Amino acid sequence: MTLTDETYSVLCSLQCPSAFNEDKIIFEISALGHVIWIFSYTLGSLLRQAIPFDMTGIDFSATAFFTVVAVNQWGQFKTTFRPSQG
Repeated sequence: MTLTDETYSVLCSLQCPSAFNEDKIIFEISALGHVIWIFSYTLGSLLRQAIPFDMTGIDFSATAFFTVVAVNQWGQFKTTFRPSQG
């Protein structure tokens, strides 16, 4: 599986020209995102061991970031669902 939050965001906003193979582009974006994620995760782990720092509050920051991304993506899609008024 190659889906990350960042890859999902890019793929949701992707507008592929008809001259290109959309499946191939989706695969390449997903693969690149996965490789970058693995590289940055490994680098972060190594730096974490070399440079200790206080991570208090990171759980809140990660949740807030995910919430902002999800609401932004939700707002970009038109939907036929409308909650009842009243």
